Amino acid sequence: MKKKKTLFPAFVLIAALGLSLALFSPVASSDALAEGENLLQNRCTSCHGAGKITRAKKDRNGWERTVRRMEQKGVQLTDAERSLLIHYLATSYGK
Repeated sequence: MKKKKTLFPAFVLIAALGLSLALFSPVASSDALAEGENLLQNRCTSCHGAGKITRAKKDRNGWERTVRRMEQKGVQLTDAERSLLIHYLATSYGK
């Protein structure tokens, strides 16, 4: 029984490491950026031009606040879409 208890934390650590490597691989990252750019084009530029966004240089927290403010103004985003959009904005137009 004792061996099971010591193996479980190791299994969880290995699984978490594998998941994080999969999420942050270049392919996953480029796919996420493409999806974020698509969200920007379809959701953000319908109300204001892309220039307003591309001129802004904000850190991740600044983009999170901006996206939340836009949601209060009516932009509809799922949690996954919000994460993708913020990742794209922070990566592409971050400080």
